[in-house]
Amino acid sequence: MKNTILLTACCLLLGLGRTSVLVAQQVQKFPERSTRLYVRTIPPGADIKLDGQSRGTSDRLFKVPPGVRKMTVEVELDGHYPKRQEVEIRGGRITRVELELEEQPQPVVSQPPVNPFKEPADWGADQVTGQPDTPRAGDYRTAWASLTPDGQQEWLVLEYRETVKPAEIQVYESYNPGAISKITVFDPGGKEVEIGKPSPKGIAIAGGIVVSKFPVKVDFPVRRVKLYLDSPKIKGWNEIDAVGLVDAQGKTHWAAKAEASSTFADRSSGRYAVAPPPPEAKIPEGAVKLSHVDDTADGKRSFGGSGQAVLFDRPAETKHVAAIQIFASRYGYPRPPNEDFHVYLLDQDHKVIKDLTYPYSMIERGAERWYTLAVPSVEVPEKFHVALSFNAHRTKGVYVGIDEGVEETHSLIGLPDRGYKPVTEGYDWMVRVYLVSDAQAIKSEPAVGGDDEDALAGFDPAPILARNRPASI
Repeated sequence: MKNTILLTACCLLLGLGRTSVLVAQQVQKFPERSTRLYVRTIPPGADIKLDGQSRGTSDRLFKVPPGVRKMTVEVELDGHYPKRQEVEIRGGRITRVELELEEQPQPVVSQPPVNPFKEPADWGADQVTGQPDTPRAGDYRTAWASLTPDGQQEWLVLEYRETVKPAEIQVYESYNPGAISKITVFDPGGKEVEIGKPSPKGIAIAGGIVVSKFPVKVDFPVRRVKLYLDSPKIKGWNEIDAVGLVDAQGKTHWAAKAEASSTFADRSSGRYAVAPPPPEAKIPEGAVKLSHVDDTADGKRSFGGSGQAVLFDRPAETKHVAAIQIFASRYGYPRPPNEDFHVYLLDQDHKVIKDLTYPYSMIERGAERWYTLAVPSVEVPEKFHVALSFNAHRTKGVYVGIDEGVEETHSLIGLPDRGYKPVTEGYDWMVRVYLVSDAQAIKSEPAVGGDDEDALAGFDPAPILARNRPASI
């Protein structure tokens, strides 16, 4: 009996031993749980260093090498005091650490009140600051231009109000695009770092301006950007209207300060001088007046990025436009912009018959009044339009009077290259046309105190163009 009991016990022990071995073998087949570290900061977006090595930005989960039991976590965020903490790592688990950053006090800088009519220099570096304000491609004073068109390599340095993690740089090239040869950014220590060979995705926006987009892949925040231009490569002035710095969240930041290798504003003569206003035209005797309006304005309007137009029906016997009158006033800086406005003669389908240019300086600031524009004799069809374009924006433009006492409207809004839409508010632009029965030239005289008609008989406003610049200095 005792032998039977002992034999049974031995068998049981032997069976348990085998079971333990099997269980141990099965346990060993399961992989060890990975060790990880989760770093969270308040606010998020701080730069993280683990044991002195940069590992990205918060909030983030990191893998910890096997056997590591302690790590040093350092976090930095612009505008906040940096923070450092020793963290005990729990093997096979996620160790969580949360660091709240204290905001640094910002110095209070006393600044003079902003003057909305403080005028930046024509084609100066300051024209690149702020949002884009050049409405269409062309040689406009609202963009930066170098001193010479193709004289040397050029550069622009842009500084922004905020330091951001950049994702993209957007360059608004308003005239002769394609000269950008290199782009660099500056790290917090002031070191200049190239973002790579420029290979932009150029997109033409309204008005023909090219927006070149350059991707940025750097692991540090940026506040300063530098553009290099191979100016001799692309003939003519390579003008830039604005430079946007797009952050990781998609927000676009605009430059607050700018400096350049050279600017056309450095030039003391030539294009920088404002063209003198021409004398106003004299209405020819016997001319037929076409008008839908009276002499009393019920209001005034100006459109940024658009223009005005009025449809007329001419009599059969008078085919030639001899003069145009507009009821208008200029707004913006006290000094008139050194550029022309356009008056288009269009056919019934809005196709351009004649593009006439007049210097901005002939329209005065102040109360609206009638201005008479000389027109070289132009034959027009029975139905034609007179259209105006002042390239208006926030700091410069022309108000055109409106007459709301018309039975039906003959007015439109638009531009020749974009099309026109009828005015729907029941008014007409205060524009008049004078026609003659032959192609006689218009003799002009000064608007005030002039009586020498013969001296002004050959006056033609067309050559007074702000766009014309010498090819070299």
